[in-house]
Amino acid sequence: MPRTVALIGTGIMGAHMARRLAQAGFATTVWNRDRAKAAALTQYGVSIADTPSAACEKADAVIVMLSNGPVVEEVMFSADASGRVPAEAMRPGAALIVMSSIPVETCQAQAPRMAARGVGYIDAPVSGGEPGARDGTLAIMAGGDAALVESLADVFAAMGRVTRIGPVGTGQMTKLSNQIIVGATMAAVAEAMHFATQGGADPAAWRQALMGGFADSKILNLHGQRMVERNFVPGGLPSISSRTCAPRRPGPRRTGSPSRCSTASRTCSRV
Repeated sequence: MPRTVALIGTGIMGAHMARRLAQAGFATTVWNRDRAKAAALTQYGVSIADTPSAACEKADAVIVMLSNGPVVEEVMFSADASGRVPAEAMRPGAALIVMSSIPVETCQAQAPRMAARGVGYIDAPVSGGEPGARDGTLAIMAGGDAALVESLADVFAAMGRVTRIGPVGTGQMTKLSNQIIVGATMAAVAEAMHFATQGGADPAAWRQALMGGFADSKILNLHGQRMVERNFVPGGLPSISSRTCAPRRPGPRRTGSPSRCSTASRTCSRV
């Protein structure tokens, strides 16, 4: 059972995830570009490394929670300030868990590079946003060897509920599917609310009437309430929402499946 965990990237999501890992009893070390943003984690017993390589070198599992594929590639596969490459600093038998939302092709290119060094690789993007990271209720979509995912069950449990989807890359494909559903549903709720209110309906009463029926959803519950309140403060960067709807749009284009909803989701995320 892994006892030492490193987490690379303590942003909005990563900081909560590191805290929960430490509170679950894991010896947790983090690295962040802006060290000050990780400082608050020390109260939970989290150590802060000076470089990504220093964080990775003794870890049984390295979790990456960075903004996108190019950043993951830069931070993990390029020399850091110490002159070492973090991915190469990982010891054989360890596991690299990429929980960032990155292109499928990036995962599938990184996995064999790590395998050549005797390091396991799992792509495990998440859904649930900051509340899920804070409360440890993230939906974790894992792609990788089934036995490896199972061996890390306690690590994942500290952050949420993990489901192994298939081989490397299927975690990212599932996250894309998730974003298609979320984006299309948000657009549908917004359009339906506008339709009803244009006819004189009270938006709060309209939302309440639909909750509990077949039109109910987390989107109607959470984002519908924000629409009622006219609260349009973004919970994250629109560029990240748009990217997670289709990083390089690999799925529909590669599989030949239609992409009307994914197109709508990307459009919605940019509004």
